[in-house]
Amino acid sequence: RDWTRIGVFKLSFFLKNRILKRKQVLYQEGDPVEWVYFVKEGEFKISQKMHQEKDLVEFSSHSEFKKRYLLKTNHMKKKKILKELNLAIKGKNEMIGSEEVISGNPTRQ
Repeated sequence: RDWTRIGVFKLSFFLKNRILKRKQVLYQEGDPVEWVYFVKEGEFKISQKMHQEKDLVEFSSHSEFKKRYLLKTNHMKKKKILKELNLAIKGKNEMIGSEEVISGNPTRQ
């Protein structure tokens, strides 16, 4: 939709200015959906943290490694690793967080 100057002026009464520093978090997954954000200047990285499990094998000696590896025993431990998945970069005049408002989600996804 194309906004008229009067429409933007009326909308401006509902806006609050928020200044963020580099690397500062705007919101996190699970936060309540309260605002839609408009980027006035700068860029924002949209990312999501994901837990990923990795299999770790622990051996006390080289011969034990050969023996266990060849026998394919299940002496593996799981290690949870937190990875950050970059989803998008938002810049000037773009919106952040509108998807949750439109879909009616009560919390940030």
